[in-house]
Amino acid sequence: MSNKNNKQLTSSILLEAYSKEFTQKKVTININNEDYDVLVDLKFKNTKIDEFIKDWLNNFDNYKELDKSIGILYFSFLTIKHFTSLNIIETNTFEEQIRLLNILIDLDVYSKLINEFPESELEKINEYMFKFFDKMNNFIKDDKNNEILKKMIDDGLLDVDGELVGKQELVNEEFNETNEVKIEITD
Repeated sequence: MSNKNNKQLTSSILLEAYSKEFTQKKVTININNEDYDVLVDLKFKNTKIDEFIKDWLNNFDNYKELDKSIGILYFSFLTIKHFTSLNIIETNTFEEQIRLLNILIDLDVYSKLINEFPESELEKINEYMFKFFDKMNNFIKDDKNNEILKKMIDDGLLDVDGELVGKQELVNEEFNETNEVKIEITD
């Protein structure tokens, strides 16, 4: 229902609202007695969360082979990669990402950045991932003959009933064990 007093929505109004909604905080990192600024997202954009999930899924085979403690750190590494201005895009391979993760930890950059994220936004990633997995489960139930899904079953990502293998355990491990986000899941 339209109200005659409503204003016309324009791209300039959208752009202004967008810039107010998605702000960043400047964090100063000192390396070798030199200061560097890194911008940290205070509110995570859904489009960036999508990229985060794609990145995680692209490396899932490598990720599931990691030691549990490194796996948790890698999940946080992806948070730094996607929700800060730190340019880690040039790390194309999983091995390069793990190497950079270790460098961030050793230079004490990792802890400084990860502690700047609002807890509510870390929870948002968790919730978004559960929604993603639920959508995947619904898709799987509707189309079990799809060749892609057969490959996922063959690769051990899905069980024969079309359920994602370890979806809740995996996400729970990432957030609950780091004490960064605590979330209760009810089935």
